[in-house]
Amino acid sequence: MIDDKELEAYFGLNWDGKPGTHYVRFMLGQNQLAIEAAIVSNIRELPITTHIPGLPPYVLGVSNQLGNVVPIIDLRIKLALPLAYFNQERPMLLLVAIPDAMDASRKRLLGFVVDQVEALCFVRDEEKKTANKKSLHLELDPDYIIGKVRQSHLSTYLFDIVSWAQECVLYELQKKLTM
Repeated sequence: MIDDKELEAYFGLNWDGKPGTHYVRFMLGQNQLAIEAAIVSNIRELPITTHIPGLPPYVLGVSNQLGNVVPIIDLRIKLALPLAYFNQERPMLLLVAIPDAMDASRKRLLGFVVDQVEALCFVRDEEKKTANKKSLHLELDPDYIIGKVRQSHLSTYLFDIVSWAQECVLYELQKKLTM
């Protein structure tokens, strides 16, 4: 687990000791989303994947990442966005450690394809606002948006990717793999 002081020293962030959380901010279509930085294991270009028949269409395949076989999830497909990538460059992969829903001490590494990784940002608790979830342009249950912050020209929606992945991805993958 990376603590705030380590992140501040490494990235030169202006952390003033006020309560808050570090987030990785990324683009997905017209949406700027952010997930907690502490659960992001790595950020890299989209790797070559091995297709596994019978998995849902949003699973591009699996890839060897950090010595683990990792399912690669295309968030555009899962969240019903058009397939053209935002910046026409190679999409990026966020490797995220998702705690097992039954045993939180076990983590499952998942790769999430995003259009572009924007920045690492620190969001003070006092900056978080309730999000108007109707302005999101994707099919995502509003319960997984835990707030909104405005630190750049776009509003950034804080995405609870852990709960979403546990309930909407891992459960479905486990069902498919046990059939």
